[in-house]
Amino acid sequence: MTSKNPRRGGSKGQQHRATPDETGGIFAAVIEGQAALRCEVRDGFSKVSDRFDALEEKMDRNQAQTVELLTVLVGKNPNPS
Repeated sequence: MTSKNPRRGGSKGQQHRATPDETGGIFAAVIEGQAALRCEVRDGFSKVSDRFDALEEKMDRNQAQTVELLTVLVGKNPNPS
């Protein structure tokens, strides 16, 4: 059974060998793809970091509100001045 794929060769003993131009083009495409992927990952990490920062600020505000409400309920200041 012979393959119709020209890269695999149509008959025994015949194989397609990539020329330097093809290899260089493929290599350049891989490098460009890696660079684009790195950029996407970096942007993703930045967005996640920003969301964690916002969540941390919200938690700090909620904790401060909780302490304030408990202080009112108990009648004692946790941070006497």
